[in-house]
Amino acid sequence: MDGVSIRCITRPPHSNGSMPLESGKVALDYLEGIGVLVDCRRDTHEKAVVVDSEIAWIGSLNPLSYSSRTDEIMVRVYSLEFAKEVIRQTAIRPGATGNSEEDDGPTQANPKCGACEGRTFYVKSRKDGRRYFVCEKQDGWIQSVEGTATGVSEAGKQPEKNDQLCPECGAACVVRHGKWGSFVTCSRYPKCKGKPDARKARASRNGA
Repeated sequence: MDGVSIRCITRPPHSNGSMPLESGKVALDYLEGIGVLVDCRRDTHEKAVVVDSEIAWIGSLNPLSYSSRTDEIMVRVYSLEFAKEVIRQTAIRPGATGNSEEDDGPTQANPKCGACEGRTFYVKSRKDGRRYFVCEKQDGWIQSVEGTATGVSEAGKQPEKNDQLCPECGAACVVRHGKWGSFVTCSRYPKCKGKPDARKARASRNGA
């Protein structure tokens, strides 16, 4: 990987067809482990590869999962302008192409989860067209494409300190904000999934 920069746009593990969930996680973890930038999108269906911002492969072939069970076709176009247009067409935001302005390599489009620093995936609502990023663990963290949780839920808020201790490991607890509301859990989550007594948690939040 020395001197080579790669960005992979793919579906998150839970939305990747017949691939088992854990196999998908292992594959994406491996890619990130060798330095590949991974940007997940729930509904992506583009089949395209761009090399050095000037060579584009585009067609019906799934480049990362071809099994030879179907006939496919790919077109190779050696054109700086065409390649840039493919990058632009597959970008989430106008101007946010996934490449640096100096064209010295790809850049990450998806933010990290604000709660656990894990991978996120891009979603465009089929109901109202809202666009946002969701934590891959689907633990309630949501951030709009514009960078806030406004109009989506309170899930973009950072965890808040709580004066209770985890009954499992003794670590401090925090108030997290999910799409179904706020809840108290161990600050070491997801490594520790201990939760304090719900009645005490409510009393603590209310200042009792």
